[in-house]
Amino acid sequence: DTQPLQDHQVTAGLSCLGVTPSQRHAYLRCDVPGLKLTSALGLRRFQHLQHLDVSQNRLRTLDFLDGLPFLLHLNASRNLLTSVMTFASPRQLETVDLSYNLLGELGSWDVHRHLKQLKLRANFLEFLGTGLAMCQHLRSLDLGNNSICGVDGYARGDRTEESLTPLCERS
Repeated sequence: DTQPLQDHQVTAGLSCLGVTPSQRHAYLRCDVPGLKLTSALGLRRFQHLQHLDVSQNRLRTLDFLDGLPFLLHLNASRNLLTSVMTFASPRQLETVDLSYNLLGELGSWDVHRHLKQLKLRANFLEFLGTGLAMCQHLRSLDLGNNSICGVDGYARGDRTEESLTPLCERS
């Protein structure tokens, strides 16, 4: 059962008109939650998007984000994501919500050095590993309702395992 994003759905979700560095007008926001989408490749045409909400769909991959280099805020919660290993672009992300998916491991987020907030609540994560080690600006990490056994490799500088404890509670 495939349900790709349709042009009329994109049009209905676009908002916040802005100006690009080349002095052209472009939409900066798109909200397409709850449409049962299995693919969102149609968003690649809107490369200047900064805010994207694709929550409450049936997405299994975030590959379409490769065409959105200016994205700052992503809500992809409540989908069917099992991996974000191919999730490399965009590089300027500040906030990401991947809560209530099917993620079993985080992978490397080294390219997302500007990340400030990451929500991973209610996935199937058992350990954090070193995937966030290069995210120097990360200030909020929600790991609630996971089976986190350890955060080895995360401690660096002012970040320690103890500083994550309140965010790892099972609630």
